[in-house]
Amino acid sequence: MPGMIVDARELDEFGKKLSKMGDKILDKIDSETGAQIRELLSTSAKNLAPVGRYSGSGTLRQMIDSSDKGFSDRTPNGIRTGISSNAMYSIYIEYGTGNKGDPAVAHTSKKSWVYFDNASQKFRCGKPQKARHYMIPALDDNVDNIRDLIAGDVNEVFEND
Repeated sequence: MPGMIVDARELDEFGKKLSKMGDKILDKIDSETGAQIRELLSTSAKNLAPVGRYSGSGTLRQMIDSSDKGFSDRTPNGIRTGISSNAMYSIYIEYGTGNKGDPAVAHTSKKSWVYFDNASQKFRCGKPQKARHYMIPALDDNVDNIRDLIAGDVNEVFEND
């Protein structure tokens, strides 16, 4: 079997080219694909978010950030992008409260508590509520779509370089 000879300079050039491609992929995700990912997540979360049983106003759904209001930033490991909800009670809906809350999150063992309701300007008694996930399933439902978007970016950069 004949041996293969590799010039170390070629490997060095190949490594530099791969590094530049990685930067181009991250730039593309940061500038374009991140907004598409946030829009997917936002749409799913809004569709999954429960509507209040008493008010029925859909405030929680309205308070979920759309693609232009989500977050995206570069980290040493890549890009972090996502959505959030500006409703101050959204975390309590997502993870529940008290002894009925999601066991993956630390909760109080209180059976009730008092809080001030800004909307009604009254004090109310809160009781444990089960988790009604909407953000977590929005991500779970879109993992393949997000993977496809990123794979498209990778393919585009490799085809154009």
